[in-house]
Amino acid sequence: MANIWIYFLLALTIYQYLADGKDFHTDRHTPKNQQSMDASNLVTSVMALKFDPEKTGSYIELLPDMEPLQEELSVCAWVKKLKPGDHAVWVDYAMSGWGDAICISDNEFWNTMVNQRHMSYQNSVTVTMGSWNHHCSTWRRSTGTWRVYHNGILLGEKTKPGGTLELNGYLVIGDEAKTSGLNGEGTFYYFGGELTKMNIFSKELNSTEVKEMSRSGILSNVEMNHEEDRYLKWEDILMMNRTGNVTDRILTQCDSSGFTTVLSFSPEKTGSYIELQPDMEPFQEELSVCAWVKKLKPGDHAVWVDYAMSGRGDAMCISDTEYWNTMVNQRHNYHNSVTVTMGSWNHHCSTWRRSTGTWRVYHNGIMLGEKTTPGGTLELDGYLVIGDEAKTEGLNGEGTSYYFGGDLTKMNIFSKELNSNEVKEMSDAGMFSSVEMNHEAKRNLKWEDILKLERTGDVEEWVMSGMN
Repeated sequence: MANIWIYFLLALTIYQYLADGKDFHTDRHTPKNQQSMDASNLVTSVMALKFDPEKTGSYIELLPDMEPLQEELSVCAWVKKLKPGDHAVWVDYAMSGWGDAICISDNEFWNTMVNQRHMSYQNSVTVTMGSWNHHCSTWRRSTGTWRVYHNGILLGEKTKPGGTLELNGYLVIGDEAKTSGLNGEGTFYYFGGELTKMNIFSKELNSTEVKEMSRSGILSNVEMNHEEDRYLKWEDILMMNRTGNVTDRILTQCDSSGFTTVLSFSPEKTGSYIELQPDMEPFQEELSVCAWVKKLKPGDHAVWVDYAMSGRGDAMCISDTEYWNTMVNQRHNYHNSVTVTMGSWNHHCSTWRRSTGTWRVYHNGIMLGEKTTPGGTLELDGYLVIGDEAKTEGLNGEGTSYYFGGDLTKMNIFSKELNSNEVKEMSDAGMFSSVEMNHEAKRNLKWEDILKLERTGDVEEWVMSGMN
């Protein structure tokens, strides 16, 4: 049924083009970067290509006009490894009788750009079978600098001025091009995995742009932010002739699972935190604070989130062992009800409803207890500190021994009281799911927005795969 729907959309698009008198002939050697498909946002946001992992000979080959890429170039894609080994090449560009001008494998072993090969980065990343990872390689002719990014993180760069990108080469997607013949059947170098959102830009994306592309996720359309420079487009690649066993499928929210962006707060000393002054008006009637938390510092008082007003006590304060559990100025203590071990991930959720004054605490989907104190209100104009307790005098996030010093991911604050089933679903789905999207209309403070905030001290960002 999914394939029928896909082909219906593509047929409808073709019909619309023919009705407009436009030539929709697909030349396998010409990128249709000038064409703009009405259904492109719908199709490309959910489509992936799978290349046969069992044998060579499954690929897409074209002869693109590389002239627009002579000064700057970025090649980006989401890549899923399905075949063992280091040499699974998902894109290759070469001229007949020449070596590879561009050659990128699915585990960062091969990284060639403009005939210059990077030292292998396979030891710098963990690429596991069946996991999606975001890759981006960028190049600028004027400086000769080429950079390699994996899941938004710069792995390294290499500079060799004077390099030029040769014209009249063949681009092969899904296999290494044979330099003598260029028919995409590159012996054991064939890809054999899944690919989506592969775009080639006629600009050198900077580190912030690459990070945004990775962080926004596999189902986003963030590449549209660079539409003027998006020269070879994924939606055009989908329309090209395929050789061998290349199949397509619709991506789902499950495909956005498999990795998550983590913030690590230094366990060695205080002073590593994120501080903001959010609009708390949407949370006046109902509130839920949920996150995945890893304990890395001994003791009971490691506070991962705190909300307070200057000169007053904590309105919200939650530690990594459930010792501190304060909501709307009422404190719980459940550290004797759970066992939190060093280095383990745990899911926490605290919920509150003003009309009943009821506050509940959940640990790994299980309710530890509840407390009812009618009449409580959540003060406005306070400071929210992530990674430390806020000093009530000054509120600069440096809370002496109460600093967090652990890892945090998927922290979201909802303007609703999540019920026990919703909390359990969030915990059971795991830290690599996107189950929080089920409550998107009420997800007022989002993890992806927290990741963009200014950080103080030693706060490191990294991407963790669900297959690790």
